[in-house]
Amino acid sequence: MYIDISYMPPRTLETKLNIYLSEILNSKLGIQSISETSRSNKRPDILIYVGGFKIVLEGSYTKKDAEYDVRAKIDGGLVMLGLLSGTKKK
Repeated sequence: MYIDISYMPPRTLETKLNIYLSEILNSKLGIQSISETSRSNKRPDILIYVGGFKIVLEGSYTKKDAEYDVRAKIDGGLVMLGLLSGTKKK
């Protein structure tokens, strides 16, 4: 599925994008997810629940930062699987 976010201003906060993506996962794809929720000091961008598994989706402007965030969530026991998405700044 392709989601066009090109209409959003370049300085759109990452938090808003995470909330928007979680709403699409829930309403359009029927995937149970929550975004920007606090879990102790670990705040996943989007937490997805599929068949009893917890999956984190982390987005960042750099691949290195997203990889670090996903690894921290897995190593910290928050989730079992992580996905990452990098975005280029304009």
